[in-house]
Amino acid sequence: MKSYTKAFLICGILCSIPGTLLLVVGLAMLNWFQVLLSGGFLCLWWFTYSCLRRLQKGSFAISFILCCLPWALLLAQTIRRVLFVIHNGGMERADGYGSPLAFLLGVVAEQFFFLPLTVVVIMGIGVLLSMRRNAALPDGAVTGE
Repeated sequence: MKSYTKAFLICGILCSIPGTLLLVVGLAMLNWFQVLLSGGFLCLWWFTYSCLRRLQKGSFAISFILCCLPWALLLAQTIRRVLFVIHNGGMERADGYGSPLAFLLGVVAEQFFFLPLTVVVIMGIGVLLSMRRNAALPDGAVTGE
């Protein structure tokens, strides 16, 4: 669980950098939806991390769900982008409409979030499997960990 908490912290730091930028830009442009979305995400992430660090009951489940939701959306977008490249043979449509640079920047921005979230989700699955294995052990059994 300790390594999961560290991975959650590192992912939070990496995602907070652009998240804070989005918050500041939203404030500057008076885009209240962006302010609420990015500010709410930052507050929820760090509150969850503080609960996870103190090992409060239910904090793992909340943190895992908090990672899985954006990860699933980014996974779907990554699959869409891969299918687009396969279908069109490149980063722009067959009719030449579109910008390969904009496509590439979008991919890089999405992967900046997707890759750390993938690591946390994989580690979270490991924690879930460990919890399940420990729950299946009889009372007093030694796990060797």
